[in-house]
Amino acid sequence: MLGKIFIVNFKGDQSSITLGLAIALVVLGYLMSLGINCIHKYYLMKQYRPELFHK
Repeated sequence: MLGKIFIVNFKGDQSSITLGLAIALVVLGYLMSLGINCIHKYYLMKQYRPELFHK
């Protein structure tokens, strides 16, 4: 999906390229923050509730 957006935008004008890059950066940042959030919660659980991980 993102690849198609990039292909369309690089054929278009400068503003659509900038817009495509901005959207990609926002999506990347969102995914990274989600991943960091999940990892953070996992480590907190592992620290405070270790009995959940010894099965």
